[in-house]
Amino acid sequence: MKLYIKAKRFAWHDTLLVRDEEDDVLFEIKSELISMGNKINISNPLNEKVVTIEENKLSKHPKYTISDEHEKLATVKKDKSWIGSDYEIGISKWRLSGDVEGNDYHIKNNFKTIATLKKKKLSMGETFILEVKDGIHPKLPLGIVAAVWAIQKEIEEAEK
Repeated sequence: MKLYIKAKRFAWHDTLLVRDEEDDVLFEIKSELISMGNKINISNPLNEKVVTIEENKLSKHPKYTISDEHEKLATVKKDKSWIGSDYEIGISKWRLSGDVEGNDYHIKNNFKTIATLKKKKLSMGETFILEVKDGIHPKLPLGIVAAVWAIQKEIEEAEK
């Protein structure tokens, strides 16, 4: 399944629409600033929350928790290492590989690719394609992408 996300740049006040190949809206990514950190909601076209991504302010490094209405699904955090920076997904054997900073990476379970994010070539503005493998619900890969963008935005704002 290919999902298309069109955005100039991720911002806390923006609403991003996620469309399928037929240009139908499947999800809406909307952020809100709350007193204890940032929060992002991913909703379906009926405005039902599918996934919530919340900032964990008690963490040493930027960290977000991804949950659905029933349970915590994952955490995403950025750790600094001597070799560079690295994103960690808090699910057993899940990881990111590729150019995360450049929005060209794979979400993997063990060594199997679950989803791939790439910037669409020759598009007006920035359009990203999240390709999710068959049999995988897109809510967790989409939540991971949104959490990575939130971490990148948080780091960018801290460097100003």
